[in-house]
Amino acid sequence: MLRFRLFGIPVGIHVSFLLIALFGYGRYQGADLIAWVLGVGLAVLCHEAGHAFTAKAFGARGITVTLFALGGFTTWAPGERPIDPGRRFAIAASGSAVGIALGGAVLLAHRAGLLTIPRGVLLAFADSFVLAALLWGIFNWLPMLPLDGGHMAQSLLELFLAPSTARTAAKALTLVSAAGAAAVLFFVFEAPVGAVWIALIAVLGVRGGQEPEVAPPPPSPVEEAVTDQPAPEQPDPPQFPI
Repeated sequence: MLRFRLFGIPVGIHVSFLLIALFGYGRYQGADLIAWVLGVGLAVLCHEAGHAFTAKAFGARGITVTLFALGGFTTWAPGERPIDPGRRFAIAASGSAVGIALGGAVLLAHRAGLLTIPRGVLLAFADSFVLAALLWGIFNWLPMLPLDGGHMAQSLLELFLAPSTARTAAKALTLVSAAGAAAVLFFVFEAPVGAVWIALIAVLGVRGGQEPEVAPPPPSPVEEAVTDQPAPEQPDPPQFPI
């Protein structure tokens, strides 16, 4: 795994992230395909950085960013003070917000003639960045766990419900949203593979997460990335796949 720090936050890029090349293969080849992968990688990194730096601003600790397989995720744990549902909502929303803002800015600037992107490597890079940052950012706001939108919905529910009840309600909302999205993909767009993919995401969201227990002693950096545990009465710090 390639590791580095982004303004003090540990970032890891797993070799499995190269699977993203499959989505560009056929349309791009050679240097253009490499540019495609780099563009998606930058978009994912910007997305996760949105989560990470928002969490850092709220005093979270143990923040890590990982680019893995077809996306990425950010982990964090509350610091000295608990992070309330409103701030967890902001952390969840910030990843896609950054992606939509950056991807949208590039797209609008190009269409307005303010940004000229020549064909070739630069165009492949820009295409992949806009696709991953803008379109995937919008998709990530669907109210489905483990997507950003699912965590946003759960945080809003916690303003009125106990954390365990809010988690259950968020899982129910995930199933309803997934059923609707899968039906649209299958019947309207005739994309059965996409419908199956939505179903798999929903299964991961419904099966993931545990109810909070008594907070353990501070974990080691290695343990922290895998088993982040919040303070009592706080739900597990979520991971935010792109």
